[in-house]
Amino acid sequence: MDNTQYRQLAYEKAVLSALLRLAQDKYLPVEGMVDPELKIECDDLPRNECEVPEDAIIEVMMRVKRLIDNVTKEMASFKFVKTEGTYDKAWQSERESQPSKESPAAKGKQGKGKGGKGGPQAPATK
Repeated sequence: MDNTQYRQLAYEKAVLSALLRLAQDKYLPVEGMVDPELKIECDDLPRNECEVPEDAIIEVMMRVKRLIDNVTKEMASFKFVKTEGTYDKAWQSERESQPSKESPAAKGKQGKGKGGKGGPQAPATK
């Protein structure tokens, strides 16, 4: 995936989704609990009205969810060509075009190897 616009949308979706999960975990009460873990206070209102109510938090979270849905729809409008196997073919053709780095086998020296593969075997004893 080389499309930078698609990548940017994917990052945006991931961040918005993470923010939504964090907000849900921290600012809404867990099932069976009365109060959330954290409360949000609004600096733009008087002290007696500064605590943001749960329904206002849920409304903002729903707006973020709609934003995530819009980003998802925009991502779905991208058309990608399936390139399965292209990398393997390119790698194989590149490999075939490069000279081999193995040294050629020595000619005329057979039979007196020191152990290892192809060396003389010890006679079997019974």
